[in-house]
Amino acid sequence: MADLMEELKLELEEKGCRFEYTNKMEFDCIVKIDGKRIYQAIRNIIGNAVKYGPEDDLSIRAEVYQQGEYVCIGIKDNGPGIPEDKLPYIFDRFYRIDTERTKDLMSTGLGLSIARELVEAHGGRITVSSVENEGSCFTVSLPVSKRLRDGVYQ
Repeated sequence: MADLMEELKLELEEKGCRFEYTNKMEFDCIVKIDGKRIYQAIRNIIGNAVKYGPEDDLSIRAEVYQQGEYVCIGIKDNGPGIPEDKLPYIFDRFYRIDTERTKDLMSTGLGLSIARELVEAHGGRITVSSVENEGSCFTVSLPVSKRLRDGVYQ
């Protein structure tokens, strides 16, 4: 996770975005994933933040933490937020909140749908909370296979 976040930080800072990553894990855990697919899901979420966020003052914060039997990756931005009535649809294929808001005219409306499919294929889930004019927070939750405690995986 640290390697992925460092790579994203470099890419985002080149674009003038602020990026912060915090590891809040109390224990190391094993999570069985296809790294490329989860990487793609996270990139899709962050790509949306860049597409819809403020051009001159985008800030993205990512953190990893454990919640019960899941490792969670929270990705929070300071973008325009998503209207409450649109939230139920954002993971639907080809859904776009507002074609006027995107800076990427080639946007297909597939990024979040693909992210959800990739996460769910790993037995996980993806959720979102959002406040208009304040930003959004996407959370990817992946099931823990084993936890390291006292030097032993359990």
